Amino acid sequence: DTNVGDDDGASMTAHIASVDPGTGSVVAVAPGVGLREFRFEHALRSGTSQGVVFESAARQLITDFLNGYNATILVYGQTG
Repeated sequence: DTNVGDDDGASMTAHIASVDPGTGSVVAVAPGVGLREFRFEHALRSGTSQGVVFESAARQLITDFLNGYNATILVYGQTG
């Protein structure tokens, strides 16, 4: 869940309603906003191990970087 402040200082709680790794679809919901679907090249379920995240998101980029190519990994989100 993510707390988001609105214009009058009150906060509302947004959360992920569903994740479909097969299609890369992520459905989020927030009070006053409703359901919103987002599509990504890859989506991982909550609780996915660090090893699986590394293998699916970083290993190839790091290998390419070590072979002289440019690579960027940008991450954003809550921890713990």
